[in-house]
Amino acid sequence: MTRGPLDPSQIAAVNAEGGVIQVLAPAGSGKTTVLVERVAELRRRRVVPDRIWCLTFNRAAAEELRGRFSASQLGPVRATTFHGLGWRILKSRSSAMTPDPSGARRITTRQWQGIARGAKDDVGYDGLLLTRREIVREISAIKRGLLVLPAEYERQVERSGDSMQLTVARAYVRYQQTMRENGLARGRWLLDYDDLLLMAMRALAADERLRVGWQARCGHVLVDEYQDTDAAQERLLLTVSAPDNEIFCAADEDQTLYAFRGASVDRVMGMSSHFPSLQQFTLGYNHRCPPDVVEASARLIAHNKVRFPKEIRSGRGATAIGRGLALARVESGPPEAAETARSLLGRKRDEVVVLARTWNQLRPVALACAELGVAVDGHPRLFEPALARAAVLAHLRLASAPRKATAALVAKVCRNPPRGLPDDQAATVAAALRSGAAFTNVFAPVEVEAAQTASRLSPGALFQRLAETPEADRCIEILANEGGLGAWLEEVDASNRDEVEREMLEQCRLESVGLDLRGAVSALERYAERLRATRARGVGIELATIHQAKGREWLDVILIGCNEGRLPHENATQEGAEAERRGEGVEAERRLAYVAFTRARRRLTIGYAPDRPSRFLVEAGLLPPREEIVAQALQATDRYDQAA
Repeated sequence: MTRGPLDPSQIAAVNAEGGVIQVLAPAGSGKTTVLVERVAELRRRRVVPDRIWCLTFNRAAAEELRGRFSASQLGPVRATTFHGLGWRILKSRSSAMTPDPSGARRITTRQWQGIARGAKDDVGYDGLLLTRREIVREISAIKRGLLVLPAEYERQVERSGDSMQLTVARAYVRYQQTMRENGLARGRWLLDYDDLLLMAMRALAADERLRVGWQARCGHVLVDEYQDTDAAQERLLLTVSAPDNEIFCAADEDQTLYAFRGASVDRVMGMSSHFPSLQQFTLGYNHRCPPDVVEASARLIAHNKVRFPKEIRSGRGATAIGRGLALARVESGPPEAAETARSLLGRKRDEVVVLARTWNQLRPVALACAELGVAVDGHPRLFEPALARAAVLAHLRLASAPRKATAALVAKVCRNPPRGLPDDQAATVAAALRSGAAFTNVFAPVEVEAAQTASRLSPGALFQRLAETPEADRCIEILANEGGLGAWLEEVDASNRDEVEREMLEQCRLESVGLDLRGAVSALERYAERLRATRARGVGIELATIHQAKGREWLDVILIGCNEGRLPHENATQEGAEAERRGEGVEAERRLAYVAFTRARRRLTIGYAPDRPSRFLVEAGLLPPREEIVAQALQATDRYDQAA
C-alpha cells in the first residue's frame, strides 16, 4: 500500500504493476507527488536505487525531485534532465576529452559569418542569407527531428536537388567542423545541447557494451512531463529502457506548449503504438485551483479535439470557501496597464504574478508599475525593447547622425535584417561615415544578393532615403517595406513563441507620428532606458509570459489581455485545418489559456476588453456567446439614450 493522503486515482497509478505505464496528469493533479510515491513503491518492491532513473526537462525540476527523494529517505535515486543523461552517457565512454555542451556559445561572430558565407559559396545559392539565429534553428531541428549527422543530412538533400536545404546542409557541416576545431584548441569535446542527445543515442547504437551497461542502470525509468519530449528524447528513452521497458511516464497532452522545440500532442496520444501493452491511468482531481477555476478550465480544454477525453474534478470539494475566479473588463493598452499596476499595490513577490500571451503586453505594465512605485521582476527579455524596436532605433540613429557612426551600430543595422556586410567591414564603413562620406558611396562595395535587389533597397540607397525623409513614421514604413525589416521580422515570428515582432514594428510607426528622425530616436531611447530601470531583481513582483509559467504556481494569478486576436493570437487563427488536425493553431492557443487558468491556488483574475473578449472565455462558460455580448451592449446604449 502507499503512504500519505493520496486520492484514489493517485493510489491506482502508484500501485500499478510493472511494464509501461502512462499517467495522464492534468494541471494541479499532483504528478510530482505521484512520481515520488511511485519511487517509494519501487523501493518497497526491493528495487535498488541504482536501477531507478528519473528524467525531467529542466534542472529546477530535477533538483526538486532529488530534494523530495532525500526528504523521503528513498536513497540515492538519480533525477536528471534528458540532456544530463546524454552528457553522462558520453562522459562514460573511454575518451580523452570531456563533453562540453557550450559549443554554440564558443563560436565567434566572425566564425558564424564564415559558416553562412561558406555554405552559400559551396552551393552558389543567392536566395538565402543565413544568420546565426537561422543557422541554429535549422540545425537544431535537423538534430532533434531527423536525428542525423551532417554528412548523412547532406547526402539526403543532395538527392532532393533543393538548393536551399543543401545550403543548410553545408552550414551544418561547417558548424560541426568549427565546433570540433574550437574544441581541439581548448582540449574539450565541444557540443551543443542537441548534440548531447544525438551523440549519446548514436554512441549507444554503435557500442553494444555501452548500451547494455546503461540499460542495466536504467532498469526503471520515470519521466516527468512526457508531452514535452521531442523525437531525440523519445528515442533516447526507448533505447535506455529496453529491453525490460519498465517506464512510468507522467504526461498531460493538454499542456503541450513547446511545438517549436519538437514537442507534439501526437507523441502522448501515440505512445501505445510503441507499447501495445501500455497501461493508462488518469489522475482525476485538480488539488491546486479553486473549484470554479477547475470547472472553467475543464470546460475550456474540452473544446480541443486532439486529446484524451477525461473528467477533471476539484480536489477541494465542499471545503473550498469563496469564489476563486473574477473577470475584469478593461480596455487594452494604457488603461489595462494602469489598472494592473494599481492592483499590485501592497502585494508581495511570490504571492501574485501577472501573466500575458506576449512580452509586449507586459512591458507597458512594467512601466505603469514603475510610475506607482511597484517593484517588478521577470526574465531579462522583458526589460529589453523588442527586437523590432531595437532594429528601428539602430536604423534611425544611423540615418539621423552618420557622423556618430560606430562599428557596433553599422554591424547591427546590417545584421537585423542581414544586408550582406561582413562584420569585419563594419569599422571601415563607420569610419567613412564619420568622415562625411555619403551612404551610397560607403555601402557601394557591399554585395547585395540578387534575390533581394528586386524587392529590397541596397543598404546605401536605403539609408539615403531614410536620411532624406523628414517624417519618422514614413521612415519606418520605408524600413519595413523597401528596407526588408517587415519581411525579416515575419520570419523571426515564425519561431518565436512569446513575441510578435511584426506588430511591434507597426506600434513603433504609430508612436512616431508627428516626430522627425531625431525626435523618434530620442523617444525610442527614453523608452528603452525607462524599461531597463524598472527591474528590481529578486524582490519585484514577477511578470511572465504563459510559456514561462508552465509547471509553476502562485497564490494569485492576474491574466491580462484575454482578447480575441491576443489569446488566441490572430496568427494561430490563420493556420488552417491541417494545423488543427495536428493539435496546433487555435488548439495550441487553447492549451496556453488552460495552462494560464490553472496556475492559481487562491484566486484567478482574467482581464479582457469588452468589445473583443476571447472566444476562450465563452468556451469556459465565463461569458455568453459574442452575439449576446454585442446585443447586451446595444441594449445598454439604448437605455442610456432613452434616459438622456
